[in-house]
Amino acid sequence: MWSAQLNPLRIRSKLLVKALRFFYAGLGLFAASALVSVGGSIAAYYSQKIMFEAGAGLAVLSGASAVLSLASGCVLMVRETQLAVQSLEEEAELRIAHRDIRH
Repeated sequence: MWSAQLNPLRIRSKLLVKALRFFYAGLGLFAASALVSVGGSIAAYYSQKIMFEAGAGLAVLSGASAVLSLASGCVLMVRETQLAVQSLEEEAELRIAHRDIRH
């Protein structure tokens, strides 16, 4: 019984670590997007058109990357949750079958 659970647990742990990487990357990208936006605002204040446009493009790119990263992390978490529920259902079925055999 325990050995059958090892492979699904490995898969779930890999999904969780990968999801956390995406979440942390998304958080960092949002912070970078905010910082670049502030830099772009400062460039606009001082009429630095090229710097403003570069900052705006970089802010949009990092913001979009952050959203994609968070969405990817959410997809992985949904998949991990599905595997966890499946594992719990299998374990419950085994316990019920074991209980029925004993009685």
